[in-house]
Amino acid sequence: MKSNLLKDFFSYGTVGVISKFVGFFTIPIYTRFLSKADFGILEILSVIMVLLAFLSTFQLESSFLRLFFDKKETKQKRNLFSSGLWIIIPGSIILSLVLIAFNKPLANLILQSTDHSILLIIAISELMFKNVLEYSVIVFRVEFNRKGYTIFNLIYVFCNALLGIIFVAIFKYGLLGLLISRCVVSIVFAGIALFKAKKYVSLNISFPVLKEMLTYGVPLIPVVLAQWGQKYVARILIIFLFSLSQIGIYAIATKVLLPLLLLTHSLKMAWHPYTFDNYKNKESKALFNDFYNFFAFIASVIAVVLILFGEELLIVFASEKFADSQYLIGILSIAYILYGMSDLISTGILIRKKNNALSYASITGTFCGCLTMYLLSIRFGLIGIVIGELFGELVKFFLISILVKKIFTGYFKFKRSAIALSLLVPISFILNNGFTPIDYDWIIKSLFLTLIIGALSIIYFFRNQSLCLRMKSFGGTILSTQLLKK
Repeated sequence: MKSNLLKDFFSYGTVGVISKFVGFFTIPIYTRFLSKADFGILEILSVIMVLLAFLSTFQLESSFLRLFFDKKETKQKRNLFSSGLWIIIPGSIILSLVLIAFNKPLANLILQSTDHSILLIIAISELMFKNVLEYSVIVFRVEFNRKGYTIFNLIYVFCNALLGIIFVAIFKYGLLGLLISRCVVSIVFAGIALFKAKKYVSLNISFPVLKEMLTYGVPLIPVVLAQWGQKYVARILIIFLFSLSQIGIYAIATKVLLPLLLLTHSLKMAWHPYTFDNYKNKESKALFNDFYNFFAFIASVIAVVLILFGEELLIVFASEKFADSQYLIGILSIAYILYGMSDLISTGILIRKKNNALSYASITGTFCGCLTMYLLSIRFGLIGIVIGELFGELVKFFLISILVKKIFTGYFKFKRSAIALSLLVPISFILNNGFTPIDYDWIIKSLFLTLIIGALSIIYFFRNQSLCLRMKSFGGTILSTQLLKK
């Protein structure tokens, strides 16, 4: 059981590593041809597209992922997939047409100018194809087809990057070209993904199955909207309170945090289908808690590296015009860790189908984050925004952990991660902020890195025999595999 989870985690991680590496590779290219305002517009459009995907799919992709394992016959699984698909497609088309009809006032509201309306139209045109692509790719996950998932997504990532570079750097179409290239790639790969899922495709809609999917999915809409707000409201506040250039600075800071995004993405892709299928097994309680601590430790180590060496990464992957981004990296990295931890433990609530409770926790965290962001941004600017973002994630994690202890008893223990967070939060404020910037050389930074990682190792591994044995076993498995290959 544990080997399958690790295989899934690292299979999805391989895709993530390469996709994020490709993302890193394109940053220095795009920063030569796109302005801060362009990055700001791109970030806003990305945020809006995520929101539109939530609104147009009714969380049917989450329903398919959860309910697939309850269906034993292929016909039942086909009805499940097709019922969701034939709601997503017309829902996406209708929403896209309505938004395109009002493109100019929307562009003026969101992007501060009607001159950008063509950019909004192109982004919206991608919606249906992107939704079909994301829905169909879930088939790889529920079938635990690691090889197929990896190959498909790697080709998708490289095509996206290559076509984007061609349109931006060679044809010099700027941001318009980048959006066109993404739309073209989504159209092509949506067709390929749907073809790969053809054994689950039929022209029929089963209304009882659809009702079951909506019963599970619709209560999740407030959750995902709250998560969207928690994750993206900072961008919205920046655009309304500051400028497109400022959100461009924020966007570049998030690009430096791609290693953490990679970790949380790999976790989510592997963790959710695995837990839904295996939570009843005898050893699942110990394994779930060990995996939670493993994730928290690895994420914390990555965060410390980013806190200490974020400035150097900015110089390598962006340019000096984005230097202000370095002061956002430390606090944002802790917020991203909390986001991943909340997502990991929230599967316990989803397994028990207590989706409304998760909604309340997410909405409360989002509200607290929004209020704090607004109040602090007036006084401290962008730093105030990211502090508010961190506070919102802290509130959400605290509430979800309380719910999990009551609803999903015995699977997760939070003492070690709480101690680690009490160490990381002040470190992020002291070593990487815009209030009292301190210039350390590489030797001092390396010393800090060694000491902090040592402290984290003690927190997570001291008198934690279960995790130590599991890590030792995993290390032995990797070594044996390498020796056999040789």
